[in-house]
Amino acid sequence: MTAANLQTYSRAIDSGQSMKISVAADPTPIMAGVTTGDWLAIGAGVVSGILTALVAIAIARVQRFSQLGDRAQDLADQRAEQARLAQQERERQNRQARRYARQHQYLETNEVLRLGQQIEWQVRNNGPYTKTELDHLRIGELAMEAEQLAARGPDRLSSPLQRVSKAASRLQQMAMPDVTDRPTSPSPGNVTTVAITHAEFRRAIQQDRLAHKLGEELQGAWNALTEEWGS
Repeated sequence: MTAANLQTYSRAIDSGQSMKISVAADPTPIMAGVTTGDWLAIGAGVVSGILTALVAIAIARVQRFSQLGDRAQDLADQRAEQARLAQQERERQNRQARRYARQHQYLETNEVLRLGQQIEWQVRNNGPYTKTELDHLRIGELAMEAEQLAARGPDRLSSPLQRVSKAASRLQQMAMPDVTDRPTSPSPGNVTTVAITHAEFRRAIQQDRLAHKLGEELQGAWNALTEEWGS
């Protein structure tokens, strides 16, 4: 706007006249400076933002499904553990009921094993014994009772009691000859002594070994008895 125009505008104001002022607009468009590359960059940014949001949503969904799956697995594991414990308790109660039902078998087995221990101790410490002496110790009864209990007792005791019976039978077969069956020889002073042959000496040694073997089998049977009624 020139000085002349200002003066004209001032006079018009003083005289109360209205006056229009025209201002030339900038003919250059607002978006004229935006290039195709700029549009591509803007579009890429928008697409990238959308993809980022979609990926975040997908990850959140996967994590949610994973948490639900873990929770379901935990519940399944808990139910399986509860079922296992319940089964163990039922088995324990069944074993206890069977033990009560076979209480008389336990008492019989206990008595037979105690008899075997007495025989084994006597032979090891006071032997060797003759057949008559072993019969007096009731070794035949031990072999018979152990075999019968093995046949009708719990499975866990079957094999140990069978081994006890066989060990007792072998020990009985290794008895020394009775005094009346042994050869005698005169000694000075007309005193008759019993001659012990070399074969009988070996038999005495074998009898002691079989007594130790019987003790081992008795210990195995005691362990099985404790496991059967003590567990």
